[in-house]
Amino acid sequence: MSEVIEIRDLFRIHSTEEGDAAALQGLSLTVREGEIVVVLGPSGSGKTTLLRILAGLDRPSAGTVRVFGADLGKLPRRELASYRSRTLGYADQHYSRALEPELTARQLVALQLALTGMPREERLRHADDLLERVGLRAKRDARPHQLSGGEQQRVAVCAALAHRPRVFLADEPTGELDSANAALVYEAIGHLARVHRCTTVVVSHDPESAEIADRVVRIRDGRVSGESTRDAGRDEAIVVGRGGWLRVPEELLRRAGIGERAPPAPRRRSPSPSPPRPSPSAPLPGPPPRCARSRGRTVAARPPSPPFTTSTRPSPPAASRSSPARPAPGRRRSSPCWPRSTCPTRARCSSSAPTSAASTAAPAPSSAATTSHSSASSRAWSPS
Repeated sequence: MSEVIEIRDLFRIHSTEEGDAAALQGLSLTVREGEIVVVLGPSGSGKTTLLRILAGLDRPSAGTVRVFGADLGKLPRRELASYRSRTLGYADQHYSRALEPELTARQLVALQLALTGMPREERLRHADDLLERVGLRAKRDARPHQLSGGEQQRVAVCAALAHRPRVFLADEPTGELDSANAALVYEAIGHLARVHRCTTVVVSHDPESAEIADRVVRIRDGRVSGESTRDAGRDEAIVVGRGGWLRVPEELLRRAGIGERAPPAPRRRSPSPSPPRPSPSAPLPGPPPRCARSRGRTVAARPPSPPFTTSTRPSPPAASRSSPARPAPGRRRSSPCWPRSTCPTRARCSSSAPTSAASTAAPAPSSAATTSHSSASSRAWSPS
């Protein structure tokens, strides 16, 4: 559906003896064709000022108000009068002002049709049809003083919708009625607006008026503060205006304990990433490779041992057990320091003993013991 009413950054400033007072402060609102919008808000929030500007009874101080593409703030007086008489239907909260005491309910409803030039029989038949829809056909010949307050307001609504306007505005239509009569008036407005497919804006402070609305708009301090729609289950949403401005409902402020100022939320620091843990199957880093030196000869060190696994390694054969142990990385070799014929300690050095079957079968001494013995022998005697 197309947008019938477009309001952008609307301001209305009233000049008084005490100074200037802003009734509307940058209000923005759109209403689609055939939609029923109920505007709620406390006293002094700018609801009536908004409706008077939409009705062409007041001019905006700043901003634009377009109805069917026409800018109401720039319309000449003649075109504005035509807009009010043909396009607009208006119901005031003081319904007694719209009801002439000399006319009957039937004549009051048919009065607007007579101004448009409709024949008498046709307009009276149309008036009877409207009164029947709101349950007042039996009192069509009664004058206003013979009707109750709720009945008078329903007659005023029928008179405002008799010429089938494209836009219907109602300012506090139940402000002077009790709850029972107010429910009847709201039911009549909702029924007639949907039958004639009339775009409707109802201004009220009564929450019961939301029962007939397709959308509920809340105004506070001259701006739209919240919206709720029938499709969303009446869940109210906070409206964010241009530049990020928003109006938080007072109930939410009380719940959060916020007064005139709200402290900013502390900035949360993102946790620093922890170093990755090694996988159980990954090999552990071994020591750096080293070299073992002996008498000017360099021997490469053994590579690091493979990672520990749960698999059971087979035991070495007996022949490998009796073989001499290989030197550990970084240690001296267990070979003789001197030639066998000139070694001064060959009687005590195990490395200089003759190789025999018995010595081969016996387990070889450890490399640590051999190295320590060779070192002691070297310190005990040196060639002259």
